[in-house]
Amino acid sequence: MFGKETFRNLKLVFLCLFWVSVPLSISLSQILGGAALLFYLISLFWENPRLPRLFLWGVCLYVWILISGIFQSELSIPSIKKIILKTEFGDLWMYLLIPAVASFSGGEKNKIKRWIYLAGIILVIAGTFSLFFPYRLSTYVMDGFKYIEGKRLPHLIGHLPVLGTGVFLPIGFQNTHLTYGGLLALFLPVLFSKNYRCAKIYFLLKGRQRFYFYFYSFVSLSGLVLLFFNQSRSVWLGLILSFGFYLYSEKKLKSIFTPKHLIRLTIASLLFLFLLAAFYQKNWLFKRSIDQLFAKQTLENQRLWIHKGNFNILKNNPFLGVGSGNYTKEFEASYVDLVERKPYLYYEISITPKSHAHHDFLHFLILGGILGGIFYLLIWWEILKLHSIQRKDLLFFLGIYSFWIAGFFQCYLLDDEVLFPFLCLVAMMLPNHSNTAKLKFAWERAFFLFLPLCISLFAIFWAVDTKEEHLFLHRARDRNNFPSPLAQKTINGSPQIWREGNENSFYFKWEGCLNQIASLTGKNKSREIPFRFQIRIDSEMLGESAPESYRLEIRERESFDQDKHFKAHGERVIRILEGKFHSGQNEFIFPSEETKDKQDLYFIDFGMEYIWKAGSKEKSLPVLQISENCD
Repeated sequence: MFGKETFRNLKLVFLCLFWVSVPLSISLSQILGGAALLFYLISLFWENPRLPRLFLWGVCLYVWILISGIFQSELSIPSIKKIILKTEFGDLWMYLLIPAVASFSGGEKNKIKRWIYLAGIILVIAGTFSLFFPYRLSTYVMDGFKYIEGKRLPHLIGHLPVLGTGVFLPIGFQNTHLTYGGLLALFLPVLFSKNYRCAKIYFLLKGRQRFYFYFYSFVSLSGLVLLFFNQSRSVWLGLILSFGFYLYSEKKLKSIFTPKHLIRLTIASLLFLFLLAAFYQKNWLFKRSIDQLFAKQTLENQRLWIHKGNFNILKNNPFLGVGSGNYTKEFEASYVDLVERKPYLYYEISITPKSHAHHDFLHFLILGGILGGIFYLLIWWEILKLHSIQRKDLLFFLGIYSFWIAGFFQCYLLDDEVLFPFLCLVAMMLPNHSNTAKLKFAWERAFFLFLPLCISLFAIFWAVDTKEEHLFLHRARDRNNFPSPLAQKTINGSPQIWREGNENSFYFKWEGCLNQIASLTGKNKSREIPFRFQIRIDSEMLGESAPESYRLEIRERESFDQDKHFKAHGERVIRILEGKFHSGQNEFIFPSEETKDKQDLYFIDFGMEYIWKAGSKEKSLPVLQISENCD
């Protein structure tokens, strides 16, 4: 009754259901995927399948980081149990999907592909719904289709121009926009491949078949819109370069770079750049995404702190690595001495994400040392070899290569919601029989593997060479807590002309310093030196445009990690000082004794209102001089 074919069919059914559940629930997808693996293991009583080399390299990688982790931890049952179950090593079981999926025949894989198309459609529908839904879909459904007070809300990114409906960061049923962006990277090429096949035979299509073409076109374009609103820039870059990889692999670049097409390509590129520049000027969301790449004190700045820590760890553990589960501990340890020498960096380092290296290759290099990095590269070498075999369906599997590029900015392959379908899709490329055809152009695989990696590592090495003090600034804000670019330029900068408005006063506030000398070891010290800054009124430079008087606020602000607690810092004014400026250096001192009695760690910020004489035609903002530690 229960034989070989029964368990094989059950394995196929649960794997198809697994794909449908991927866009909906990580827990459900893991249960269904686990059931498929269970039936695969049972079927081994009748089958003796080969183990793909890709699977073997994956096992080598995870076993090695386990050995390294055990070697560098206490040899006790609780610590070993923790490493096996609650660290990166715990993802090893997912690699069983590779031989399980590889055991299917070509016809069975074609059946699975239909369910992958359906999963892509569900992902786009869920993302579209979340784009306009004011609550997070996953928690809303789990809580019985109602919102419970205090639950995290989605990020509002704007309103529709005419209707005024709120537009939110699309994340579907996922927990973060990066996870949803990663799934879009995996499924969008799948949808485009379906659309492309229909387009090639468009004039042969009739009735319902043409409807399918228009339907997949609409879903694919909707996915691109969602990808833009999702703001996963690493996925943007990954898909763009993957498309170049596809054109090269299909030998279509040769026809593009003929003299005839080169002129068209140049004109099209210039037009694209012009439209991109116009879009940058008109669309605030796209402008913010680009501006954050070059601004201080953003998530990109945090990435510099992450990579500085990464290189510090690698210097100390180049051969064996730190082992599975030890990244966070080693990251914090790498910054203890720096924060002791430069305490003003404490807050910036303490809020920097430290759960992973934000770079897939670097993360496994840190965990497993040189050998771990080699195993990881061998996994991707095998994946690109499979790309060479799957010329016919290369577009279908194109999202896989995008993770090699996107993985230079985020650790997508540490995210269970992305890793599980990623491995399953990779396994779909494995041939059903031993492929004896000679694979030429191994240098092409080396090119697409090592060139992006080398560029990524060189850029990181160049960026982390930046001195710590150049990554720190006292950020200026206006009354509504929006950045104040004009005031920012005056902080340890140069005088600025204020031409906006007819008011006789200009207000801004800036981030000060902590009320204690904080340490990553938790041993904070009382601050003995006063808070101090200077404002220089240079008559020769400013003339009659200098402000006549001021209104200074001494402010107190909380110092917890806002991203971790999902709320903004509370702040209040604790003292107000008023006075007139005099020519030359105006020094302001706030004694630290007033903060010693408080045990909580918080910021002492400042708010300044410059006041000019009534009727002043020209108004200039003077230079504000303040050290990193406000001393």
